[in-house]
Amino acid sequence: GAPMGHPKSASFRTADMVGLDTFAHVSDNCFSSLTSDEDRKVFEVPAYIRAMVEKKLLGDKTKAGFYRRGKAEAVFGEVLRRSPGHVEASFKLGNLHKDAGRFGEAARLYGVVLQRRPDYAEAWVNLGYCWLVAKKGEEAIEAFNHALEIWPTSFEARLNLGSAYRVSKLPDRAEKARAEYLRAQKADPRAPAPVFNLGILYLESQLSDVANGEARYQKALEYFAQYRDLRGANTGGGKDPLEDYVTEAKNLLKI
Repeated sequence: GAPMGHPKSASFRTADMVGLDTFAHVSDNCFSSLTSDEDRKVFEVPAYIRAMVEKKLLGDKTKAGFYRRGKAEAVFGEVLRRSPGHVEASFKLGNLHKDAGRFGEAARLYGVVLQRRPDYAEAWVNLGYCWLVAKKGEEAIEAFNHALEIWPTSFEARLNLGSAYRVSKLPDRAEKARAEYLRAQKADPRAPAPVFNLGILYLESQLSDVANGEARYQKALEYFAQYRDLRGANTGGGKDPLEDYVTEAKNLLKI
């Protein structure tokens, strides 16, 4: 969503808005054209999306897609009834549970996927996210590291690995979180999320590159200013949550 510089509709709702047939068409064009791209496989349209297109589950235009949940869950549930442990159906049903906030069931389904496909990087990323939301930092770290071993260029895994370190109980968690956020920032200098997380990290933790609290809070303010520049104006309506962090840093500087 917005903290990562993505639309608030996120991946699946955006796909519904665009249309799954359009998604498949664009992905097919990319897959056929980008023959020398090392990440070409991410454009390969999964079988479950092809099945949804065939069934006219195209999203908003047909009033049914990923977010007519009862229908989508029923489709994937029927696949699993006929073929227990089906990898793609388990993965997509896990995604539906994750998007609905049912992280325990999502994690269980990602576990099913990974038993059969331990090289499924996206399943490791999503499993890590479930553990991250549950504040299980060590489990999240393990999942994101698995993902990065398979998919070293995954920005999402790198960014969330930083957050996993942040919520873990490891004694050097803050330094390791900073290292991962900086790697994510280097990978995509225009992405606002690593900068935002670095600001929060300096607000929360004393790090080795700053001498005292004053320098630390000033560093947080610098990152928040950089985040605002990268993100642009707040278009979400209402109070900008960034202002609470900025106010906290400024107040701490006065102490």
